[in-house]
Amino acid sequence: MKYIHTDRAPKAVGPYSQTIEANGLIFCSGQIGINPETGTLVEGIEFQTNQVLENLKAVLEAAGSSLNKTVKTTVFITNMEDYGAMNKVYSSFFAENKPARMNFGGTFENVVTREEFPLSKAQEVLKNETVAVLGYGVQGPGQSLNMKDNGINVIVGQRKGSQTWEKAVADGWIEGETLFELEEAAKRGTVILYLLSDAGQKAFWPKLKPHLTKGKTLYFSHGFAITFSQETGIVPPADIDVVLVAPKGSGLTVRRNFLDGSGINSSYAVYQDFTKNAQEKTKALGIAVGSGYLFETTFKNEVLSDLTGERGILVGALEGLFEAQYNELRKHGHSPSESFNETVEELTQSLIRLVGENGMDWMLANISTTAKRGALDWKDKFRDATAPVLWSSGKRGKKYGNYGLKIGKNNMPQTLFDKIWDAHIVSQEKNFPEVIFIDAHFIHEVTSPQAFAGLRTRGISVHSPKRTWATADHGVPTKNQHLPIKDLLSAKQVQTLEDNCKNFGIELFGLGHPWQGIVHVIGPELGITKPGMTIVCGDSHTATHGAFGAVAFGIGTSEVEQVLASQTILQHKPKTMKIEINGTVQKGVVAKDIILYIISKLSSSGGTGYFVEYTGDTIQSLSMEARMTICNMSIEMGARGGMIAPDTVTYSYMKGREFMPKGSDWDKAVLYWKTLPSDEGAKYDRIESFDASDIEPMITYGTNPGMGMKINDQIPMINDQKTDSEKKQLKKSLAYMELKEGQKMIGQKVDYVFFGSCTNSRIEDFREAAKILNKRKKAKNIIALLVPGSTQVLKQARKEGLTT
Repeated sequence: MKYIHTDRAPKAVGPYSQTIEANGLIFCSGQIGINPETGTLVEGIEFQTNQVLENLKAVLEAAGSSLNKTVKTTVFITNMEDYGAMNKVYSSFFAENKPARMNFGGTFENVVTREEFPLSKAQEVLKNETVAVLGYGVQGPGQSLNMKDNGINVIVGQRKGSQTWEKAVADGWIEGETLFELEEAAKRGTVILYLLSDAGQKAFWPKLKPHLTKGKTLYFSHGFAITFSQETGIVPPADIDVVLVAPKGSGLTVRRNFLDGSGINSSYAVYQDFTKNAQEKTKALGIAVGSGYLFETTFKNEVLSDLTGERGILVGALEGLFEAQYNELRKHGHSPSESFNETVEELTQSLIRLVGENGMDWMLANISTTAKRGALDWKDKFRDATAPVLWSSGKRGKKYGNYGLKIGKNNMPQTLFDKIWDAHIVSQEKNFPEVIFIDAHFIHEVTSPQAFAGLRTRGISVHSPKRTWATADHGVPTKNQHLPIKDLLSAKQVQTLEDNCKNFGIELFGLGHPWQGIVHVIGPELGITKPGMTIVCGDSHTATHGAFGAVAFGIGTSEVEQVLASQTILQHKPKTMKIEINGTVQKGVVAKDIILYIISKLSSSGGTGYFVEYTGDTIQSLSMEARMTICNMSIEMGARGGMIAPDTVTYSYMKGREFMPKGSDWDKAVLYWKTLPSDEGAKYDRIESFDASDIEPMITYGTNPGMGMKINDQIPMINDQKTDSEKKQLKKSLAYMELKEGQKMIGQKVDYVFFGSCTNSRIEDFREAAKILNKRKKAKNIIALLVPGSTQVLKQARKEGLTT
């Protein structure tokens, strides 16, 4: 049927009364009727259903000749038999696929629906096209997968080796068949869906333009690039079609709504119609990508309304109101939970859902009288206060052009680090450190006593005990933890930690607890560590958690107190470094060899001032335990931290762990985590690349990790060092190590073998050690120390027979 049903008639009459509207016609129960003798429309006359049906078709046909004419009819339906008869009349009349019209607040607008433009018609229009989707970030996955499921010939273009390339492969796109490099996809496509970010579109445009040959179609989902062409430089050739379909929702929603059958509202526009078929093709593409309703607009209106919405109720105003109300409640003595519930929880989990179901009136009808007064007494004040901010005195052109540039800058492709850091900025001022919110704070017995003492002196409590995780791990025995600790200082530190956690309401995984262990082992092991988090601890090797796609770094004792007191920390934003490693490593090479190789190339201070992201197919092939080892040792080259984007390896490791979300919450979390990997074209302050095939088992010969070499190499010569300082340092180190320049390490006597520390003390490390031993026995002159990183690692090792 080619009409739209709604049960909101102006005057409902009878149990089956309805409003039906389409083709410029609206049929409402109540108020207006048809004179069965003349076929004319009159007000206030009621007729029986059969009288209406006798004349309805003729009236519809007469009125249908003008799309701008509105015809209202009264249909009083008292039984299902009459209802069915009336539907037959409507079905017959609307079988001609005439455009639909919809009433928005008294204004009728053209609308394309799936009823009047069915998928079969879209498939026919696009049957000879190859639709190339360029970009697999926000809108790309949803639109491409929807078209694919709708039977459209679709290929995807993405930069090979990127995280989004991996995501495309995971979603079923096949390299060389349906997945190509950007330029190759653009070359093959006849319809180009240009779905890179605004900044990405500008950057790639010189490479795309040569592939926009005569008769092709260039498709956008945002009007920015065309509307602000002077800034973007995007001016399409004259002999192609340029069209727009802009879904009114995130790419995730586009896909979800498609899968549940509801579809999504989209705007559509034609900017350039070279083939004289652009209108039809645009509607077909809109239906194919999953639109339920398509509303006509222009490129300029789409981008201006979109920018208004983004800085207004959709994002900017919403976030601003959240923050303002929460802060006011907290300032006036309300607890964090109460402030959160009254600001966020009740809106997102209750009220906005009622609005979505049936509008504001429906929501107001289902809330308390006091709550209704809130709307009646305050809506005008908020409306009048925000309108000038939203519209900026109505100066749209230049104002929005400048705003567009600002948005373009903010929408520049971002690194993994930038995405997480920027999302956690609480406050920032020029020339001052930024205030960063901390998701998880790990504490232990060594760097926390002074911090708690500071809180007591100032008379304040821990801001967020539930975000604080404590364990005893630095000065505790590996065996016989039930006995008193012999070292008096360590014993006092552990007891102080226990007292502080009890007094401040912090959960402690202390000695004897089944979850006790090294702080950077138990965080990932228990599922406390998650992608997208900010994590700190009074320990330099906090960078370990970065293996999960988290911003994690060590802090000092005074900073521990700062986080305990406010759940925030003052930090200058580090620079970003990308270290890319590709290729296959040689036999016997493990994660520690990889990071020691990198440090030997960059030096123990080569990462100073940077937060490092490790990328490349070598990194992607590593287990989570191996990734943790690499990120852990980022600090050994002076870096602030290290991180690796989350992927399927990450999700497989995390799923089901104690503090991980479960069920549908897990699915939602994974969807968010998939947005974290660095965008295509993201800018780093520094990039280093290495060939994995050059990496061999490594060994250090000096007193810092930068003094590393391949196992078969010779110790460097002192005079070969570049500076006097380096010569002096090497000479001093070799004297301490009782080694000589030019000496080989092969054949050197081994005194100690140690398995443990926060770098290598997980179950995987003990499994590897067991493979090497393989029923052999250690030499009598060697002292071997095995220190499982946690109680759970020890338990698992015993279960597998790796230790007794």
